[in-house]
Amino acid sequence: KTRTTTTTRAMASASARDAVKQFVTYFYRHIREKNVYETLTMYERSFPAIGERFFKKTAWPTPDAIATHAENDPVFKMLYAELYYRHLHQATTPSANERKGSWENYCELFGALLHGDANMQLPNVWLYEMVDEFVYQFQSFRQFKGSSKRTSEELQAIKALDAQVWDRTSVLNFFKGAGG
Repeated sequence: KTRTTTTTRAMASASARDAVKQFVTYFYRHIREKNVYETLTMYERSFPAIGERFFKKTAWPTPDAIATHAENDPVFKMLYAELYYRHLHQATTPSANERKGSWENYCELFGALLHGDANMQLPNVWLYEMVDEFVYQFQSFRQFKGSSKRTSEELQAIKALDAQVWDRTSVLNFFKGAGG
């Protein structure tokens, strides 16, 4: 029975790796080709379906782990990271460092999108949901930081974060930058 379980896990793991590789490869191609319809389909259908099948209560592969499937494209890596951190917030309870990683990714991604460094066209619904998720993660971080149920390790990790990570003023500055 142990051998069967190990074999089943290995096959599931291989299937997950293959599904992620195929998803990233095609998602990257559609984004680069500015194929908004296919990008939208992969965003709305493929990503959630793969997540439900293989990553229901765990994280997707990290952005660094998938980068080679997208020619190490830095903008694509930020877009994938936005989905990665969003899923992480939905499927798990992110650590302080994961919340910091999400903040840093949003800073880089919004900087690239707002300053025209991203030569791509994204579906409007993804852009809307990106901003919605940004606000949600800000709120989630504030609740996480203010919770009295933190372990001593979590409290130390929170104290070690830069004061600007999910800071109210920094969050508002993104919205000011987008409007003017």
